[in-house]
Amino acid sequence: MLKHKHYYAILATKMGEAANTTMVDAARAVLDANQREQWTVPSPKLYPHQWLWDSCFIAIGLRHYDTARAKQELLSLLRGQWQNGMIPHITLTPNDEHWANADFWQSGRSKYAPNTPTSGLTQPPVLATAALLVSEKLDGANQRIFLKQMFPALLAYHSWLYTDRDPGQTGLVALIHPWECGLDNTPYWDMALHHFSPLWVGAFLKLGFGKFINNYRKDTQAVPQKQRLTTVEALKFAALAFNLRKHGYDASLCLKHNRFAVEDVSYNSILAAANKDLGKIADIIAEPIPTDLAFRFQTTNKALELLWDSNDGLYYSRSFHNKEPLRVATVASLLPLYSGVISKERADVLVRHLINKQSFWPAFPVPSVATNDSHYTSDRYWQGPTWINMNWLLYHGLKNYGYDELAESLRQTVFRLVNNSSFHEYFSALDGSGYGIDQFSWTAALSIDLFYTGAGATNGGTRSGVFTNNQPSNQTTNTQ
Repeated sequence: MLKHKHYYAILATKMGEAANTTMVDAARAVLDANQREQWTVPSPKLYPHQWLWDSCFIAIGLRHYDTARAKQELLSLLRGQWQNGMIPHITLTPNDEHWANADFWQSGRSKYAPNTPTSGLTQPPVLATAALLVSEKLDGANQRIFLKQMFPALLAYHSWLYTDRDPGQTGLVALIHPWECGLDNTPYWDMALHHFSPLWVGAFLKLGFGKFINNYRKDTQAVPQKQRLTTVEALKFAALAFNLRKHGYDASLCLKHNRFAVEDVSYNSILAAANKDLGKIADIIAEPIPTDLAFRFQTTNKALELLWDSNDGLYYSRSFHNKEPLRVATVASLLPLYSGVISKERADVLVRHLINKQSFWPAFPVPSVATNDSHYTSDRYWQGPTWINMNWLLYHGLKNYGYDELAESLRQTVFRLVNNSSFHEYFSALDGSGYGIDQFSWTAALSIDLFYTGAGATNGGTRSGVFTNNQPSNQTTNTQ
C-alpha cells in the first residue's frame, strides 16, 4: 500500500511539472505579445508605456530564455533617466492616448527631465537586483560588459534617492505619491492622504461628476470598476500629481509643502536589498561605491527598525513629517523579510504572522491586506488581492532566513493561481479568481522565473518539498 501511495505521489508531481511546463510556454507567449520595440508593456489595454519595476520583473523572467532581450529591457529604462539620477516610474510612448500621457505629466517642468517624455515620479528600486540576476546568465566577459553599462545609471539612481528623498539622513527614503510605492491604494496610503482633499475634488463629488468621470476612466473601461481605485481615490491621486507638477517635481518643495509624504516600509525594504545587489555589481566590475553612499546604505539597514511595532510584531510605514506609524496589517509589513537585513528573531515573528490562516495565509496567499483586517476587500486592487510580485519577493525573503519549505509552498501557490486563472494582474486570496487585466506581463515573467529557479529546477535548484492543498509544513508553528 505504501508503495502505491509513493507511486501516486510521484505521478502527481510529474503531472504538476508537465502542467507548469505548459504554463511557461503560455507565459512566454504573453511576453511576446506585449513586446514593443526594445521593451515590454505590462498590458497593451491598461498600461501601454514602459514601467520601471514592471520591466525589472519582466527582465528577471526573460533572462531564462532570451538574455539579449532581458538586457535590452533594462537598458531601455535608462533612456528615461533624469539628469539628477531619478529613473521615472513611466517612460512614455509619444502620442499615446492613455491617460498617463505627456500632457498629464508635463515632465519638462523640471530642469532635470530628459527629452524623452516621462512621468515625474519613481517606483520601487528593483533595477539593481534585476541587473544582477540577468548578468548571472552571461559569461564572465559579457557579464562585466553589461554591468559596466548599467552601473553608472544605478549609482546615480541610488545616490539621488538618498540626496533628494532622505534629507534628514535617517536612512529611510520618503515617497511623495502612492504611485511611487507600487502598492498604490494600499490602505495605509489612504490614511496618509485622509486630510488631502483639494477644493475641486470636493466640488466634483458634490456636483455629482463622479459617475461622469468614471465614464472616461481608461482603467474602468478595461476592468470592472469595483476592482479598481474608487472615484475619490482616483481624483486624489490625480490632484496630488498635479500638485507635484506645479512644484516642478522638486522633492525639497514637495516634502516641504505636501504634508503626507510617507516613509514606506515596502519601498525601503526593497531598497535595502537593492543596495546589497549594487554592492555585488560593484565587486564584479571592480568599481567602488562612494564611501558616503555606502554609509547611507548601512543607515537604511538600521533604520528599518524604526518602523518596527513591538506590540503588534509588524513593521509599519510612517508619516515622513510627524513619524506617526500607519497601522494597517498589509503585505508591506512582511517585506522586511525580503530585505535580508533584519534579525532572525524579527524574521521569525513575521513568519508567524505570515502563516496565520486568519490573516495572511488563506487558501491563496499572500493577500495584500490581512483578511482579518477591517480594511480588507477581496477584489479591489491593493486592498486585499494576492499579487504574484509580492509572492516573488516573499519567496526570496523566506529563503533569506532558511524557510525553504514554506517558500516552496508559496511557489506552488503561484503555479496554482496561474494554472487555474491565467496571467491576471491580481487574484482572490480566498478562491483564486483572477482580477484586474489579464495577460499581465510581470505575472507571466515571474511565473517563468519561479519555475526555473525554484525547487526541482534544471539549473541546480534543490527540491525542498511540495505541499498539497497549499498547507505549510511543520517547519514553523502555525498560529491561529
